[in-house]
Amino acid sequence: MITQATSIANWAQVMPDYFPENSDSGDTKARADIWIDLDGFKSRASANEQAALTLISTAKSGDVSATIGALKALGGTCKSCHNNFKD
Repeated sequence: MITQATSIANWAQVMPDYFPENSDSGDTKARADIWIDLDGFKSRASANEQAALTLISTAKSGDVSATIGALKALGGTCKSCHNNFKD
């Protein structure tokens, strides 16, 4: 789980870089809302990174209940971004 959460945190750091200005055309499942609300998109990517980092530290603590909660929180950040910015 730590390896996967680390991958998610690393991806969240660079995700906004994949959507530069004027890149809103072509074969994509990204909604135009990314470019309309780029700050909101960046904010959700940051929340996703932070949730992944929290999951990592919680998993390392050995507290199973808290780790499950952190995993659910991470999933919530994924869902929030997908619901708002991906078709």
